[in-house]
Amino acid sequence: MDWVDLVWPMLAAARFVLGLVPAVVWVSHPRDRTQLGVAVAALSVGAIALFELASLHADTPASMAAIIRGWHVPIALLVCAIVYGVHIMFGHGSVALAVAAVGLRLLALVLNFATGVNLNFESVDAIGQVSWFGTDVSYPIGRLNPWSITAQLSNVLLVAYLMHTLHRVPRGSPEWPSALVVCGGWLVLGRAK
Repeated sequence: MDWVDLVWPMLAAARFVLGLVPAVVWVSHPRDRTQLGVAVAALSVGAIALFELASLHADTPASMAAIIRGWHVPIALLVCAIVYGVHIMFGHGSVALAVAAVGLRLLALVLNFATGVNLNFESVDAIGQVSWFGTDVSYPIGRLNPWSITAQLSNVLLVAYLMHTLHRVPRGSPEWPSALVVCGGWLVLGRAK
């Protein structure tokens, strides 16, 4: 077993555990809708980690294309959960930006299944291999799908929504530290990805 096969499942498991706690809280207190957003976001990130792991070991172009296609479902859930959770927690961000970010991500999800082999590629023609610190991992080689711009625009609108929310929460208010951690955390995580 190499380090990739050890680290990615551990990351996914940690995210699933972090998602189960707010899910249990939400089930027992359904009016606490913030917990629903946090649970869906954490579970989505865990699913994304598993899709990443599968893509790193894909051995045929068809399997790589299918993995990338499936990957977009938890990504869409993640974007919806972030917007929903931030809006429920703070309610200061632009509703138009929120709707546009979610709408474009949902359009990207539809295009993911309707164009090319997935949203990122019109076709995956080959699988390349690269070594990550001694472990060989796969990457797709193919023609890019021009519709992938919809996902990128959704990402830009999501960042704008988070920044707008952070800007609109009054400094010094009791919710400012929470807004800084939540919005700032998602902004940092988005850049790390």
